[in-house]
Amino acid sequence: AGSNIPIPTTAAGTVTIKAKATKADYNDSGEATQTITISPAPTTVDNIAEFKQLENGDTFTFNGDLVVTYFNNNDRRYIWVQDKTGTTIGYSVIYISNNTTFLPNQGDIIKGGWEGKMSVFNGLIEIVPTNLTSLNIEGNQTVTQAEFGLADVTALNQAKYGWLRGVTI
Repeated sequence: AGSNIPIPTTAAGTVTIKAKATKADYNDSGEATQTITISPAPTTVDNIAEFKQLENGDTFTFNGDLVVTYFNNNDRRYIWVQDKTGTTIGYSVIYISNNTTFLPNQGDIIKGGWEGKMSVFNGLIEIVPTNLTSLNIEGNQTVTQAEFGLADVTALNQAKYGWLRGVTI
């Protein structure tokens, strides 16, 4: 019969475990060696402001609810969302490569409790879920578009859903 050997929960990286069996009046066994990789636990975030403090590649558990502000059914890879904090940095984009199954509507509430990875692509901060089946929609709320002038086009308003007024392209 063996014993469980605890590994500290703060351990992360590659760990080599060596074990040998011993018992009185018996020969010791040979030494067994096993190398394992321990991934760090995901960081818990409750809103997009906390999410934006993560580094590119960090894993997280998102506990807060998100509201879909915009979804284009023709390009299903991007889902624009806002959280319920009401802060100017409470907006981001969920990126899903080859998305064919998660098709939300504007105003849908994506419930918290799912995991993902933080990604930065060409300067745009993206939320990348690790498992689409963990994204659950419960309810819907009205989404109001913001109105921006050219001076409002800043990193603080990145991914915010709205109209750009007074600009000629």
